[in-house]
Amino acid sequence: MVPTLDDPYNVTVEGLHQSLMALWARLFGDRPDRETLFRQSLITPACGLGLLTSRKAGRIYRLTSGLSRRLREQERVESAPLP
Repeated sequence: MVPTLDDPYNVTVEGLHQSLMALWARLFGDRPDRETLFRQSLITPACGLGLLTSRKAGRIYRLTSGLSRRLREQERVESAPLP
């Protein structure tokens, strides 16, 4: 999900999150089985990471971690019971 060929400094966690949500909407329509998606998804960088400088690779790992964190936060909010 996290690109490795593009400049990693022109990519944001929020932009990646929006792209992933749009992809899931296209794949699963308006009502994806969110529980299954969140439970069974694995967020990884695209291939080619080993060819990058350590600085760029570090940025991509931080983006990957940030996207994963953002998805977990979203799932906690959406699955929280209403007061």
